[in-house]
Formats: sequence, C-alpha cells, structure tokens
Amino acid sequence: MILRAIGRRAAEVVEDGIGSRHKTSAVRRRVSGLTIAALVATLMVAVPATSPAHAATQSQAQKHHKDIKTIFDGTNAIRKAVSAPALKYDVRITVVSYDWSASMAQKNQMAHNPNYSKQIPSKWTRAGENVAYACGYGSKSAQVIVDNWKASPGHYSNLIGDFTSIGIGVYWDGNCMWATQNFGKYANAPAYTLPAKSGATSSLVTTKSVDHSAKYKKEIAAAKKAAEAAEKSRKAAHKALATAKKSRDTAKKYATSTRTTAKTRAEHKKAAAEYNRAHADYKATRTQANRAKNAYAKVRTHAKAGKTNSVKSELKKAQTAQKAAKTSEKRTITHRKNVQKFTANASKFRKASRVTVSAANATAMRKDVVAAQKARNAAEKSRKAAHKALTTAKKSRDTAKKYATSNKATARTKSQYKKAVAEYKRANADYKATKTAASRAKKAYNAAVRSENAGNVKRVKTELKKAGAAAKSAKTSQKRTTVHRENVRKFTANAKKALR
Repeated sequence: MILRAIGRRAAEVVEDGIGSRHKTSAVRRRVSGLTIAALVATLMVAVPATSPAHAATQSQAQKHHKDIKTIFDGTNAIRKAVSAPALKYDVRITVVSYDWSASMAQKNQMAHNPNYSKQIPSKWTRAGENVAYACGYGSKSAQVIVDNWKASPGHYSNLIGDFTSIGIGVYWDGNCMWATQNFGKYANAPAYTLPAKSGATSSLVTTKSVDHSAKYKKEIAAAKKAAEAAEKSRKAAHKALATAKKSRDTAKKYATSTRTTAKTRAEHKKAAAEYNRAHADYKATRTQANRAKNAYAKVRTHAKAGKTNSVKSELKKAQTAQKAAKTSEKRTITHRKNVQKFTANASKFRKASRVTVSAANATAMRKDVVAAQKARNAAEKSRKAAHKALTTAKKSRDTAKKYATSNKATARTKSQYKKAVAEYKRANADYKATKTAASRAKKAYNAAVRSENAGNVKRVKTELKKAGAAAKSAKTSQKRTTVHRENVRKFTANAKKALR
C-alpha cells in the first residue's frame, strides 16, 4: 500500500477586508505504506452566514463518536501545549463538517468546502478548515490524521489558531476515514457535549443550561434592594467618617496650639477615641455591604440554575447583611457627632486669643494690615505681569530658533537667535525674582494678620515694612522681565530680516 500526504498549506485561502485572496501550492510527501492526504484553509473576514441545508445523522455521530473524541481531544492537547485556550465543541459547526466529509467520500475527491464560511453559524470574526483522509489505519486513523495535521505548518496554525469553537465531521467509506475540522471565533461561544454511543436522545446535545431566572423575579428584586440599601449605608458611613476625621484634626490643632489647656487636650483625646470607633464601625458597614453584594450575585446565579433552596439562603444572607450595615452606619454617625462635640469643647477650653489693646492701637494695626494686604496684592500683580512677559518671550525665542534652523538661515540669523536665547534666560531669572518677592509679600501679610490677632503693634508694623519692600522688589523685577521680553522680540525680528 502507498501513503500519500498533502500536508503543508495545500490550497490555503486567506481573505482580507477588501476581498483579496491568495493560494499556496500543494506539497506532496511519502510517509509509509498507507494513504493519507490533507488540505488546510483559513478565513479572516466575516461574511453573512446561512443555515446548513442538511444535518448530520444521529446514528453516524454515535457510530463514530470515538473518532470524533480522538480528534477533539488531540486538538485541544496540541493547543494546551502552547497555552492556547481549549476549543468548545459546537454541534452546529459539526453539521457542516460532517456533510462535507460525506461529500468528499462519495466523490472520492479531497477538496475544501467553498461555502463553509457561509454555512457555519454567523457572527464569526475568524474561521478555518482542515480536511484529510486516511486509508488502512483502522482504529488509529483519527490519531494518524491529527498527528499529520500537527506536522504540517499550515494545518498546525489552524490547530493552535485564534478560535473559540470547533466542529468535527467523520465519515467512513470502506477502510478510508474522511475527516473535516471547521473552526470559528465567536464573541459568546456556546459549548455542546460530544456525541455518545448511546443513552442520549440526540448525539449532539447542548450543555447550555436553561435560565430559570424568571421564576425568581421577587427573590432577585429583594436581594438587589438589600444590596443597594447596604451600599447606601456604606456611603453614608463613609461620609460620616470623613466629617469625623476633619473634626478630629481640628481638635488636634487646638490641642497643639499655644492657646491649649489641659481641658483642651483632654477633649482632643476623647475626639480621637471616638474617631477610632467611627472608623471601626465604617469598616463593619463596608464589610456588610460587600456581603450583601456578593449574596445578591449568588442569588442571580442560583436563580438562573433553578436552585430554589440556594436562592432563599442567599437572599436571607443579603437581607441580614443589609440590616447589619444599617446598624453599623448608625453607630458611625453617632461617633461622628461625638467627635464634633468634643472638638467644640476643645475650642471652648482654649485660652483667650486676643490681647486687650487700646482703641487707637487697634485702629493703627488694622490700617497697617490693610496696607500690607495692598502690598501683597501689588506684588502678586507684578508676578502675573512678569509671567505673561516671560511666556511671550518664550514664544519669540522659539520663533527665532525656527529661523536659525531653517535652510534660509544666515550667520547673522544664528547670531541674533543666540542673543534672543540669552535675553530669554535673563527674563526667566527676573521672573523667578518677581515670584520670590511676591511670596515674601504674602508671608509678611499673613504674619501681620497673626500679629494683629495677638495685639502686637510693633510686629504688625515690621511685617508691613517687609510686605512693602517685597512689593517694590517684585515691581522692579517685573519691569526687568518686560525689558528682556522686548529685547527677545527685537532679536527675533532681526533674525527674520537676516534670512536669505
């Protein structure tokens, strides 16, 4: 007997999104004393699909269930070796595969099914086909075919390809087994059971479970309501905790200020302790909210599977968790109120903030603080003006750089660009000086306000002088920044004029 194999991408067809196609030539090789041949094809563009014109018979699928299982398991074993996900057996694709195997056997001619991409279920994004026949191998035929597909680069690429589903058609004609594999990639690929020898009403039985959710609408709605209520409690507890944290931090400031007293510090400790309790209760609320959420998810899962007892059990868990979340939320809010109360007490027990001063001194200090505020505002205005000038200078410098790097640049163009760069650096230095002066003016103003609160007349005047000096310095630096900006503009204009 003679073995003939057509293994390496014989008559491969690839289609792209604009309809182009190409074929590779067939390669023949001798292996041993029996006959085997194979073809491979791959499609990578979706086309509208129609239903198969006829179906595989139950008796044929049951009769050759071992061969189908051998090819299916062998294919997934090859995929597993390269960490590719296992394919799902699809009875609908198998109908197409079986019909084509039968057609090849009856014609005694191996070829690709030109219409398989239209016959397999629609909405695929990638499809492929392997066909083969083996004569004289008996019960080993299926494994021999898989091994030969694996040895052929073209077939192997389909075996490990980016697919989700597979159909397998086996047809025996005398001592020859004809086999077809059809592959498809689907967004939501269903899984079906492999055909069995006996014991099933159909050789191709779907394993997709029936959705019983409609029977448990009330239970699902109740679980959802409990989960949503628990999440609402979690959010309320989180808000209460955030407010408690702010109050605790305020109490800490009171306890560490120069006006603190023993009672202030005691109230701060109470506030801190209450905050810790609020935090613990918030965590409990969050835990219960998660439990309710998980229970709701399980209710939906069990309802889909029709597990009544499990649905009731998980619903009870969801409702119990919701009640526990509400209780923890209320405790968190109570602790938040206590934190606020202790913080208010800490404020009350502080020492008096202001020193008694005469009306004349109070008026003088207020006048000086207002003047310091004006100085601060003036310094900030200078900073903004300097920043604007610096931004304009930067744009002009970048324009000069374009001139200097263009093919029309001359030596003078490049010279003027260098001057523009130097002026920009000076503008940047003066802007930084302006910014620093504005910052000093702001600090002096804030210090003047604190000194006024403390009744320190001399310190207010000192800070006023600092603010005034900083404002003048900021103005001077701002003017210099503006001058440098004008120079940058001038050198940029000169660079443009010097172009060829």
